[in-house]
Amino acid sequence: MVTYRLKTTQNFAPDRNPLLDLLKKTTDDFIKDRDLKNSPQLRFRIYRAVSQVLLQRHEYKPLEQYLLTTFKEFEKENLFNRSNHDTKLQMLTYIVNTLFKTDKLKQSLLWAEKLKVAMDEFNQLLFDKYFFFYYNALVINYSVLDPNQAITILEDLKDQSRIKSNAYYLWFVYLNLAVLHFDQTNYKVAIKHFGKLSLLDGFKSADASLRLKITIGELLNRYELGQMDVLEYKMNRLNKEYKLLINDEDHYAEKEILEILKRMLNVAEVKNDPKLRDKMNAFSDWTRKNYEGDGVIIDYGNWVRMHIK
Repeated sequence: MVTYRLKTTQNFAPDRNPLLDLLKKTTDDFIKDRDLKNSPQLRFRIYRAVSQVLLQRHEYKPLEQYLLTTFKEFEKENLFNRSNHDTKLQMLTYIVNTLFKTDKLKQSLLWAEKLKVAMDEFNQLLFDKYFFFYYNALVINYSVLDPNQAITILEDLKDQSRIKSNAYYLWFVYLNLAVLHFDQTNYKVAIKHFGKLSLLDGFKSADASLRLKITIGELLNRYELGQMDVLEYKMNRLNKEYKLLINDEDHYAEKEILEILKRMLNVAEVKNDPKLRDKMNAFSDWTRKNYEGDGVIIDYGNWVRMHIK
């Protein structure tokens, strides 16, 4: 019933959140037994149901309020113990990531340190399971607050045995290093990391959309390095390999940036081609309204705006 009522309720307004009232009313309506109503097991199950629904609906502000309130209640009532330690670490991870999504980056980092402390509890019972989530929290927050610090963390991670033994972790490290160096205009360093990405195990079998975006990132990087012959060759290969994907409406941004890049190859300066400049301005405006979220690897809009200037 909690799940059903959440799903059939309109989006929760960020300033006035009736979520806790809804949960209380639901449990009051259907559970008459006081002991059951206060049962830790039931309350943990309600937490899981609520957090999953809000995550699916991308309602991060109500989720933030709910998680912070609920975690503090659980702590105050001493509900956490060894047997449900996984739930505690999961809640802390959700809090960290939700605060990042609501642009409370410094708070997110503070909660990341609480996660780190909790990971050491019970003789580091679940340390390995949450090791990556902790470092992911540091990287995503410092990528915004202090990119050089994020790079330092990733360089340290790169040499750790836990990272080397896991293909997904290696993807995370090299992709973020490539993007961060690209954003910092360290193009010679960035291209090395783009190259390492394409050589990692599983690259060819990875999601085609992800491979397309990574390859476009490499192409933009090669443009900055003036490697026009390599760029033209790789663009031709990309257009053949990803032809169907590029023409899919979900990849409008990729199609546009490739067309812009192709035309930029044929002009000495953008200002010399008014039609190209108009196209770039239109794409820049489109990205401001439509291009954001977890699927973004390289911010094409920022790159285009830099070249318009």
